[in-house]
Amino acid sequence: MRIVGTACLSFLVSACASNTDRIEDLARESHLTRTMFDAEGYRTFIYMRPNTSAADRLTVFLEGDGVPWRAGIVPSTDPSTAHPIALRLLMRTPGAGADVARPCYHELPSARCTPELWTNARYSVEVVDAMAATVREAARLAAAREI
Repeated sequence: MRIVGTACLSFLVSACASNTDRIEDLARESHLTRTMFDAEGYRTFIYMRPNTSAADRLTVFLEGDGVPWRAGIVPSTDPSTAHPIALRLLMRTPGAGADVARPCYHELPSARCTPELWTNARYSVEVVDAMAATVREAARLAAAREI
């Protein structure tokens, strides 16, 4: 009976964790480093292997749209993905690699972050520029000659 109670409690605690918390746990378990970055005025971050330095080529993964809408009609309060495919690809890819988070995802507060940014404007020039700046920062951190 005690085992069942412990299993139920563990399930309830993990069910209450946010998508961001689950992503952070997965990155930590995989020994990835996280670097916070100000990308064109938006806070974002980069996950990398700790030994990614002086790389000839850096493989970069961009996380998808995540959950911009709830039920397809209401903007999500946290658009972070429930299924971090880019992070999982980074974990399985040999060599230097980085996972670049989208601006305003992962519960990174900013006055510039509004639901419009992760719904209708998620492919706007503003968002694309911020992601491109983050990719350039990942390449700089890895001292990569090629992306």
